[in-house]
Amino acid sequence: MSSKSLFSFLFLLVLLFSSFSDTTAWIKSGFWYAGSEFPVPEIPSTMFTHLNFAFAYINTSSYELYISHSDEPYISTFSETVKQKNPSVITLLSILGGRDMSPYFFAMTSEFSRRKSFIKTSIKTARQYGFQGLDLVGVNPNTAANMTNMRIFIEEWRTAINSESENSLILTMGSYYSPMLETMKYPVDTIIRNFDWVHLLAYDYYLPTKDNFTGAHTALYDPASKRNTDYGIKEWIKKGLPANKIVLGLAYHGFAWTLVNPNHNTVGSPARGLAITQDGSISYRYIKQYMKSYGAIPVYNSTYVVNYVKIGSFWIGYDDAEAIRTKVSYAKDKGLRGFAAFQIPSDDVNWELSKAGIRELNERAIGRNMKVFSFDQIKEATDSFSIKNKIGEGGFGPVYKGRLSDGCEIAVKRLSKCSKQGVEEFQNEVTLASKLQHVNVLQLQGFCIEREEKILIYEYMPNKSLDFYLYGA
Repeated sequence: MSSKSLFSFLFLLVLLFSSFSDTTAWIKSGFWYAGSEFPVPEIPSTMFTHLNFAFAYINTSSYELYISHSDEPYISTFSETVKQKNPSVITLLSILGGRDMSPYFFAMTSEFSRRKSFIKTSIKTARQYGFQGLDLVGVNPNTAANMTNMRIFIEEWRTAINSESENSLILTMGSYYSPMLETMKYPVDTIIRNFDWVHLLAYDYYLPTKDNFTGAHTALYDPASKRNTDYGIKEWIKKGLPANKIVLGLAYHGFAWTLVNPNHNTVGSPARGLAITQDGSISYRYIKQYMKSYGAIPVYNSTYVVNYVKIGSFWIGYDDAEAIRTKVSYAKDKGLRGFAAFQIPSDDVNWELSKAGIRELNERAIGRNMKVFSFDQIKEATDSFSIKNKIGEGGFGPVYKGRLSDGCEIAVKRLSKCSKQGVEEFQNEVTLASKLQHVNVLQLQGFCIEREEKILIYEYMPNKSLDFYLYGA
């Protein structure tokens, strides 16, 4: 067997040790908001494991579940429509319990008869329209009485669902990024027992309608404030919510401010209110169009993990594909359950954000039980990919011998820059390799996906040919 064909074949085989199939356990969720008027048949449901219809409401008089008349045609066909492309996608009916609905939600939870009426109609509606779960979004228990009533309601809701003879509905909750905010406090113990998972609304930390400075509204980190995702997740985990019950919310929208001084245009610059739209919010799709029209160049801020762009005196903060990838990578590293995108009609026309999140998930999943190497580690181990350490060349690219700082010898397979093999092809071969088995295949040690590099690291076999180890001479 030639060196080229051997390395190509070996590439397919060694990846069986990666736990690639585990990606199916991760939640890849997206929200479709009825007010967006985006056609349901155009939702790329094959990209997601779960899809949420947003929103159902609380009837302000009867306290039953309420579907607006204009949303009725959509909600009645939502599950059936998205399952035509992806029969395995799970649909959930999201109920808005926050914002303007907050007074009615807590009025409902304050009395047994009202709770019973809402619970009964929520389950009935979900069953009627083919939803497999219910999702409560945005509740803000800002008093002790509200928290107590919320706890009672959640327990009764779950009990009613579990008492059904049919398959139990999934029950999830969309919460604020932290379990405690000013006067708000969630009943964490009750949430843990009764909800299948919690998706954090990890965005809208800063708004041009409230803040007189440009803010990173989706900040993953913030060195000067607690208003950031990393802080909130750590607080939830500290209060007892397991990481594998947390789903990270991703925002497909940004906000626009009017700058006080166009020359001061970074995160935290003085601003004098919103810009462009009535509340300053802008979909990612429109942001991309807006930048293209003006030839504006965006900036990625790695401190907060957010993108922003200045157009004249306007400043727009948002998440581009790079920020989405970083946040999905963060979620994997922290052992979270998945991500929930709000809302998918705001994505670009080619679904750039959704593809970025899913691609990052798949790449990270390659090394679930392996070590993730940095590019600098590999560069040092191979003496900057020195020609003296080169031990082969295949269709995939060159292979180098390396030595890690602990003395362990490795073989490093690096995708050639001129190779036609892209990320999708790389993932496809991983999928195929995960189905193959051979007792003599070299043990894959880890990988590196950094700086547009795709590198495989596996054990180095000295003195004998790879044919010997592959076929057992």
